[in-house]
Amino acid sequence: MSESKYRYKGKVFFVLPLILFISRLAINNSTLLAYVNINDFANQILLCIGIVCFLLKFCMYDIKSLTIFDILKMLILTIIFLIAFFLNQLTDLIFLLILLLSSYRIRLDSVIKTHFFVYLAFTCITIILSLSGIIQNFSPDGIHYSMGNTYTTDFASGILFLCLDFIYLYRYAWKVRYSLFIILIALITYVISGSMTSSSLIVISSLGTLFLLDPTCRKVLSSKILGWTSICIFPILFISSLYIHTSDAFLNSSFMHKLNFLFNNRFFYGHEAIVKFGISTWGKGKEIVMNMNGGGWGTNQSIYNPSNPSGNYFYVDNGYLQLTLLYGWIIAILICFGFSYFMFIKRKEDSEDYPVLVLIIIILAISGISEPRFYNILYSVILLGVGSKLIFHHKPINNLGRK
Repeated sequence: MSESKYRYKGKVFFVLPLILFISRLAINNSTLLAYVNINDFANQILLCIGIVCFLLKFCMYDIKSLTIFDILKMLILTIIFLIAFFLNQLTDLIFLLILLLSSYRIRLDSVIKTHFFVYLAFTCITIILSLSGIIQNFSPDGIHYSMGNTYTTDFASGILFLCLDFIYLYRYAWKVRYSLFIILIALITYVISGSMTSSSLIVISSLGTLFLLDPTCRKVLSSKILGWTSICIFPILFISSLYIHTSDAFLNSSFMHKLNFLFNNRFFYGHEAIVKFGISTWGKGKEIVMNMNGGGWGTNQSIYNPSNPSGNYFYVDNGYLQLTLLYGWIIAILICFGFSYFMFIKRKEDSEDYPVLVLIIIILAISGISEPRFYNILYSVILLGVGSKLIFHHKPINNLGRK
């Protein structure tokens, strides 16, 4: 089958589940959930649609060009995810698995474009509904607002990832005014949400886009230093995060006490989470959910402080630690080292989108230190590109050049 025919017919069975799954996650992460209940039955319907779409795409378009090695890797990944799912009962794993298995010959442009328009539309809807008073516009202090999201930082993170989508999609014809516009968005985001992390990363990404203005500047992003930084940053931050949160000696140092105070006890909270639940092969997602007492990761009510009898709660902000606690170290390693492999192959291929991916991956990895979004396809659909490289590494997902 020709590439153009496949592009328009085969990718329908990928894009439809992607839209449905992003919409499901977006509703679950907003105050719309009070009116639109995504219950078990709805999840089962969505899963059935996703499975049917995958089977149709696999049987009608993919199977003839897949190798035995590709199919073997698909089976191994399926086994790993199914074991983690049956032990944790976290449906997000199955949704992610379906999209990963369906990502064969899907261009990264298509994935990011779909996410950009779907999440942008949803963000506009929640902003309008929250400002009009139809849904709750949560505010922790009466100054900053969530704009229809469950928390203020969720709103800011969503804006950050929309900006990263925009940067990727317009990498060919970047203008200085785009960078200035993104800086303006960062300022507005900070005023509304009070999120310093996401707002700062938006500004940094906008400054980084100035290197996209001409081929000479692009060489800066393609340099060995930044290139290998993008390759190594996820494994380094993953290992460092686990070490910092598990080392009693390191946490008890005077330096860490001061740093912990500056970061509102976040290091202590992560350490307590490890003490309470531990790091396991397949994660403790089921146990964590059962201990939420009605809260959720997105509502800041996940893990209760055992040293505080008043019932105050705290949240595990570090994405690397949260990923490991929920899904276990096997899936955490697959994802974090998968990002490293993804960038290594991109560098080896010298693909046209390599310079902008260097910028995006570094921003994404840094955000994971204090925001657990890089493994959530509600925000980070580039994870699907990573998975596609791991499974179908000999079939570049974005090798068609400029449109």
